Amino acid sequence: MIIGLAYDLLRAEEKFLIDAARRLGHTIKPIFILRRIDWLNDTSSEEYRDIGF
Repeated sequence: MIIGLAYDLLRAEEKFLIDAARRLGHTIKPIFILRRIDWLNDTSSEEYRDIGF
């Protein structure tokens, strides 16, 4: 349960950063490269491709 909660919090933060980048016109792309979380074996790469990664 704690792992699930941590996962949900990480996804919420990731989604917030993606939305912020869209609003700012992709001026903060390096943040996403550094903050990308692949160790959860997530499908977030789809979202990264959508915003130009």
